[in-house]
Amino acid sequence: MSLSRQSLIIGICLSIFYLVSPTTLTLNAQTKMNQTPSSMEYTGYYNVDPDMLEAFGEQVDRRRYLAVHRGLVRPSSEEGFLVADLIRYFAELQKIKQEELYCAPQPDDRTIYLSFDDMEDLTTERLEGLRQLLEKQAKKWRIAVLGFNPETTIIVYPSKVVFPSAGDPKLLLDNIKQELCHHHDKTRGSKERQLTWVKHLLRVNPPANLDLKNNPQLIAVFDNFRGDENELAIWIINGDGKRNFLWWPEEQSEGDFGRSGDALDIDSNGMVHEFFALKETEYRGGPQCFV
Repeated sequence: MSLSRQSLIIGICLSIFYLVSPTTLTLNAQTKMNQTPSSMEYTGYYNVDPDMLEAFGEQVDRRRYLAVHRGLVRPSSEEGFLVADLIRYFAELQKIKQEELYCAPQPDDRTIYLSFDDMEDLTTERLEGLRQLLEKQAKKWRIAVLGFNPETTIIVYPSKVVFPSAGDPKLLLDNIKQELCHHHDKTRGSKERQLTWVKHLLRVNPPANLDLKNNPQLIAVFDNFRGDENELAIWIINGDGKRNFLWWPEEQSEGDFGRSGDALDIDSNGMVHEFFALKETEYRGGPQCFV
């Protein structure tokens, strides 16, 4: 899987947390009777009946609950994962690789978060296929096809596919995909291009030639940190005698006086394991990358 085609799985999915945040916007007054609101109109819980919650003694903000089907309590985790598995199976039939798909139910809500690693996998035909899947097998659920904000998030209901704004679905989807690609390139593109160069440097001078145990080595410095040319991105390689780790720059953490990095697992020949390019390793004993 090409790193240049990674899009949404790591940072974007975290930024979309507004969908269930307690401080988020609720159903707008003019859309209270709308049972299929867009991501611009409603960002609360879906198909959880506040009457049922109050019957069990809970105090709830009723504005944050849209119950199309009455009498529903919060879904169990098993129910959510079953619906997510149906979506994954649909993606498999569509020849979409599971590792290129993010699909997860949200706690206490009948909404599945979905995003595609490859923007070419996102089409109006597949959105319609997801709608039909919900209509036939999960009528009480909806799917949020994630963007990085409400303006780029598509909601799939059993009855219809709802875009953030009105217009021709194909044109709207093309515009959203362009925005997502631009956002991805701005926030992650520089890192991925830097990693391409770092991989080349590691093949020329692999970890096997370096004394890395408790002796981190500087690999490269770039004058571009997440698109900001006023900051530096520092790449460091470290090892514990058994495994080698390439540290790439990430977000600034609270309490740090510099920017910390996530570790990518690499072998002694300098090959970066692609799996670890998408998922953080468990190793947390390495150096911080400061700029």
